[in-house]
Amino acid sequence: MAKKSPAKKSPAKKSPPKKSSGKAHPVSLGLQGGGAHGAFTRGVLDRLLEDGRLDIKGISGTSAGAMNGAVLICGLDKGGPEAARELLEDFWRRVSAKWPSPPPLPTGMPAGPFVAGLLGGQYLPGGRGSLDHIPAYQILESMTRVFSPYQFNPGDLHPLRDILEDTLDLDCLQNQTRVDLYVTATNVRTGKARIFQPRELTIDALLASACMPQLYRAVEIDGDPFWDGGYMGNPSILPLIDCEGARDMILVQINPIRTVKTPKSAREIQNRINEISFNASLIHEMRHVDTITRLLDAGHLDPACGARQVYLHMIEAEDVLSGLTYSSKLNAGWEFLVWLRDLGRERAGAWLDGDAAWLGKRATVDVERLFI
Repeated sequence: MAKKSPAKKSPAKKSPPKKSSGKAHPVSLGLQGGGAHGAFTRGVLDRLLEDGRLDIKGISGTSAGAMNGAVLICGLDKGGPEAARELLEDFWRRVSAKWPSPPPLPTGMPAGPFVAGLLGGQYLPGGRGSLDHIPAYQILESMTRVFSPYQFNPGDLHPLRDILEDTLDLDCLQNQTRVDLYVTATNVRTGKARIFQPRELTIDALLASACMPQLYRAVEIDGDPFWDGGYMGNPSILPLIDCEGARDMILVQINPIRTVKTPKSAREIQNRINEISFNASLIHEMRHVDTITRLLDAGHLDPACGARQVYLHMIEAEDVLSGLTYSSKLNAGWEFLVWLRDLGRERAGAWLDGDAAWLGKRATVDVERLFI
């Protein structure tokens, strides 16, 4: 596994302070969308809940991040951290069982180049999760270039609707007071982000946040059509600034900000375009939050103006996720989802053992060095 980029490490040169043995530390979470790659976020949440040192006060999520957040909240309300972990497991198992996924590798068949090419390369280290060479994916990709979902999906069928309806308690989602959840979708007509507030949350709001326009018809809410929230906020983190009692904001990044190699194939180019566009608004908001905090820390801004210090942190696996193809975001094979989950648990554990010690003291993401 490649080493992580030094740009993501803590900018401080001294050793982190000793971990506090006191009560759970209040935090807010920013959860990105990214299709099946949201299983990485699920692993991060699983490890954070298992650890017990964090008290989640607010969540802002887009697409898969919004769904992870909604499931987490319903689980916490139902029975605390363990119930939340179980409900997240159940949700992703349902996704894998219902979503079309690649065939398993036949017993005894060697994972050689021919087999890897036939089944999508997902069984070789360099092509994990890729569906690029699977005929079903190639047909789907060709169809979306010629036909719109209004033509090939006239019934507006969405495999996630039933799963969300079976998993979530809408009364809990809208009325629980433990964690505030903000969900971002993109208004097709205005091009603006709509951030659904906790009491506005519905199954349609979650589906709107995850509506890929090449595959699904726009989700109509209050007379307006919505597409994936990633176009305008992946996620929108400004709602978390006023999250009561939570000065620390942890971003779970699944869309790589940087890439090592220049994309050359048509698929690689389109994938990189998607990554850049889906990160643009988040980068802008992170710069805003970081600038305000730096001005407050330096005494150049009067706290009386209403500005608040927010310390940014990040849990990511850019060194690994940047090597995955766009098609892998549609791969709901259980083996692939478990691999992503375990990667998320691993990175969350490393963060808890390191940067978590700086909670309440300063940011561990050097925004200036990362984006400028």
